[in-house]
Amino acid sequence: MTTCCSILCYCLQTLLLIASSPLVVVVAGYEPVEITSSVILVGEHDIKSPYSRCIPIINAARKTPQSSIHFVITMYWFDVDDDNVPEYYCYDRSGNWKSGRCTPVVASTAATSKLTDQLTPCFKHAVEQGFDIAITAHLDDGNMAGVWRNSVKFEPQRRGSYNGQETFSYEEAMLFPIADAIKRAAKANTKVIIM
Repeated sequence: MTTCCSILCYCLQTLLLIASSPLVVVVAGYEPVEITSSVILVGEHDIKSPYSRCIPIINAARKTPQSSIHFVITMYWFDVDDDNVPEYYCYDRSGNWKSGRCTPVVASTAATSKLTDQLTPCFKHAVEQGFDIAITAHLDDGNMAGVWRNSVKFEPQRRGSYNGQETFSYEEAMLFPIADAIKRAAKANTKVIIM
């Protein structure tokens, strides 16, 4: 019977053998991929001062040799009629788990300005600490139905509606506020990657 310890020892021996092989030396000639710290922001509770998770994570990352911080900013889609077309987008569903609804981003600059204002200190602190910025604009199921995002009929510039109010498109509600926060925080030499 194989024990966990013997499997671990075997794996470590295999890794050491691979690491000492000429094949790795050839592969090692390429620029290595940097592993960076990620700041996962799944709702307003993660970025709202004074409880923001951004600053402590950035400060902890400063203790490691990395050149960038990866921000994963989540927005949620809500599909009212189950046709896989988002009727609206929202920033936070944390207070609405029982109702299954999140507050839509209505077509007004107040909501998007708030997101820009909340993201700017995070990005600014990262830049002040000497980091470049990598961003994943993450989209998740606001219906909490486990719908795979690749099955959603996604049109980033399409506006929606909720209770007779026009709602912002994904582009307006997510990408523009991120871009505005980057403009406020980045220096001329800051590298920014948005995925």
